[in-house]
Amino acid sequence: ILPAFTTLPAAADQSPSAPTVSRETTFYVEPLDSEGYVDYATALEMDFGDTDAANRDNAFAGMLENISTLDWPAEHLDAVRRRLQLDPVPDGAIVLTSFETFATENHGLTNEAARDLFEKVLREDWADADAFPGVLAWLTAMEGPLDQICAAFRRPSYFAPFVQDPEHPELLNCRLPQLGSSRMVAKALAVRARVRMARGAWFEAIDDIVAVASLATLQTRETSLIGVMVAHANRTLIHDSIRQFLNQTKNRPDAVVRLRAALADLPPQKSLHRVINRGERAFVLDTLQHIYRGTTTTQAVFSGRGKPKTDVLTAFIRAGNSDFDAVLREANEAWDRLPPELDVVSDEMTMDLLRRAKQLVDGARPNDDESKRVIQLLAEWFVKSMRPATPAALVVDQKIAIQCQLEQVGFALVLYEAENGRFPSTLSKLVPAHIDEVPIDDFSGKPMIYRRDRAGCIVYSVSEDREDDGGLDDPSKNGDLVLRITR
Repeated sequence: ILPAFTTLPAAADQSPSAPTVSRETTFYVEPLDSEGYVDYATALEMDFGDTDAANRDNAFAGMLENISTLDWPAEHLDAVRRRLQLDPVPDGAIVLTSFETFATENHGLTNEAARDLFEKVLREDWADADAFPGVLAWLTAMEGPLDQICAAFRRPSYFAPFVQDPEHPELLNCRLPQLGSSRMVAKALAVRARVRMARGAWFEAIDDIVAVASLATLQTRETSLIGVMVAHANRTLIHDSIRQFLNQTKNRPDAVVRLRAALADLPPQKSLHRVINRGERAFVLDTLQHIYRGTTTTQAVFSGRGKPKTDVLTAFIRAGNSDFDAVLREANEAWDRLPPELDVVSDEMTMDLLRRAKQLVDGARPNDDESKRVIQLLAEWFVKSMRPATPAALVVDQKIAIQCQLEQVGFALVLYEAENGRFPSTLSKLVPAHIDEVPIDDFSGKPMIYRRDRAGCIVYSVSEDREDDGGLDDPSKNGDLVLRITR
């Protein structure tokens, strides 16, 4: 992003005074470190996480005690355990390992072959519980830790501590290995749910389905957008299991009622807007603060090439003729003012900012108006460069909400069928006995589309392209969001 000519000789060591702490500048006003700077990592933990939760109430702690952490950085794992006051898992304890690891160690499969097989298992509905013996052997070996994890996900709280790298303490450098581990757990429970459904063990399958749905709900308390997107990926994974459940429980309305009630008992998901407005904003302000303090540079943040000599933007942020309070204030205002869909940094904008900043850094005659303009450009440039793909994330959030609506309609359709021997002619027939009202498709603003056919019935949303594709749910073609029940 920053061309090479922007590199300047390293500036003399400075000890800049901490910025004014206020909602308009630092956004978070506590806690402060020993030098008076906002500790954004702790601020986010206090805002988003259940930091006071005892481990017996912390779903993350329960998961951590029952999963393999061989792929976690050792220092990171040690720090997390210290923060949570958790003892190391005893040697020889059985913990959940991925199918890929199990299959390579016990069945001689390559990692690629094991991964392909597992993805196939996740895609297919299991009519035959014994169709994949290697996967069954893995699930049998992992039964203990999976049961413990299911129990942990019934806990009310979720707190996964931030762990900062002492040499690179910026929030951007905080690792999040728990997200990969949660995907492993969600996939394992989703597969076990499918096996249990194939065996007719409906209530045991419900335990696994609800456990993953609970995990996805708890993970919306993550402080970063990527954390919430992983939560949504886990929720989509279990949506497929619910679809299979509805297709296989024609004569088990009791099981359908139980699953619907268990999902209804879960707490509501946290708002994605809150993560974007507070969590992601903090990443930008924290980065600016570390550049100002001299612990990183603009080039290091955007190039990933380590810590080079001081660049123009870093020099401007740290220079005496730059008002850092104004930089933070403008960054906050830009975050609130600029529409996310316009987060495009053009070459012209970058070059104009660099040229203007370099003139001021090189000692051009001070000009208050020009300095203010550079600060405004700098703030807009940082926000546009660092703010994640917010519009795409909001679309994913909409899709998750619609998937949950489709599930509720699916429960109602199956229960109506159990009572009447057939599916209803219209969704309005489900009101008020099974649903309060016909759901509205958030993408079209119209009622969800429903029809019966010889195979069963189908209900769907037109999805983000807002075009009725007739119930085509091919993700590669941006198709509809579909729930089909076949008989």
